[in-house]
Amino acid sequence: MSYSLQLQKESSELPVDLDLIRKHFNIPPQQNDEYIEKILRIAISQAETYTDRSIVQKTWCYINKQIKVYLPKSPITNIISVETCNSNSSNFRATKFFDQIIHTDYRTIILDKRFLNKKIRITYDAGFTKETLPQSILQYIFQQFDVIYSGTTVIEDQIKYNSVLLNSYKSMSNKF
Repeated sequence: MSYSLQLQKESSELPVDLDLIRKHFNIPPQQNDEYIEKILRIAISQAETYTDRSIVQKTWCYINKQIKVYLPKSPITNIISVETCNSNSSNFRATKFFDQIIHTDYRTIILDKRFLNKKIRITYDAGFTKETLPQSILQYIFQQFDVIYSGTTVIEDQIKYNSVLLNSYKSMSNKF
């Protein structure tokens, strides 16, 4: 079954505050914010790759030909639209013809049977805010930031501890 996932938009706001990074790593005030933000974005990108989640708020467009669709790159925060995609370019908004199964970390859309074998386009928002970012992911981001910023490796025990937390988060999320 063929599907397509495309990033439509990415928020410029990060779910980790620069002041929190400065405080946690005792970064002097004269250190450039742009430099710290670049390192933080790299650390967040590594966490997104590792967890296969959207950590920064993003808008995604997912196209599939199934009536039961698991939306990737959770956590899903908002379904913007559900539409059929016809080859003759006449789209039909299917928003009234689906149910959502909502969980804390993923969302499944189940469409009415009239959409069987039709290409469906779902546009949705996903990602964490400063208030919703799990502690285990924040710790992983801190670890990655520390490695990049200081240029040194982290103590072996910290790596094991954070990996256990993150793996636990991934395995819980993947069970659903």
